Parts: sequence; C-alpha cells; structure tokens
Amino acid sequence: MRRSRQIRTMAAQTNLPDAFLSIFTPAELRVIHVIFAAISADGRCTKRLDEIARLGETSRSTARNSIKKAVTHGLLERRERRFATAVSASNVLMAPAMGARNRDRVAVVAAVPLAG
Repeated sequence: MRRSRQIRTMAAQTNLPDAFLSIFTPAELRVIHVIFAAISADGRCTKRLDEIARLGETSRSTARNSIKKAVTHGLLERRERRFATAVSASNVLMAPAMGARNRDRVAVVAAVPLAG
C-alpha cells in the first residue's frame, strides 16, 4: 500500500512515462531524479556513486542498481572513463539523444524538488 502511494507521488512529480514508474522503486526514482538534475544543469552527470547515493538518500547498491536499470531500459547512457595506470574517473551519465522531447523531459524531472 505504501509503495503504491509513493509511486503515485513520484508520478505526480515527474514527467517519466508510467512504464518507468512501474520498473523503479521509489528509492531508485530518487537516484534517477538526482542524475537528471545534474544532466539538466551540466548536460551530463559526472558525480561519483557515493555522491549520487547521498543526494538521493539511498545506499550505494541502490544507486548502482538504479543506474544499471536505467541504462538497460534506455533512460540513460553510460560512458566509462577507465585508466590503465591511474584511478579511474567517474562514469559519465547522459540522457540518450532523442531530440527536444527528451531534453524537455529531463528538464521537467530535474525541476521538480524531491518529496521529503
């Protein structure tokens, strides 16, 4: 009962299709919201996993799993920045290039404050 109420609240706050709302848990949606806010501000998200988890008030594993799900379902694109001789930089997360419609969706999702 509580989960369906949380999902309805997130649905009212986001511009994501209903199909995505049924795939992600409320905690995973908070992570997606944090990532979209960074994409809206900078055109991409280069935050480290720890920071994304902290801002979304979730665990690292929840943040990692929600990013994997979003990439699998085509909501995000991930580019890894690995270095052979040094510590790897954070991954770059971007919204797929789907034209103005996707840019509008990212802007609307990022503009809505998280429910606390």
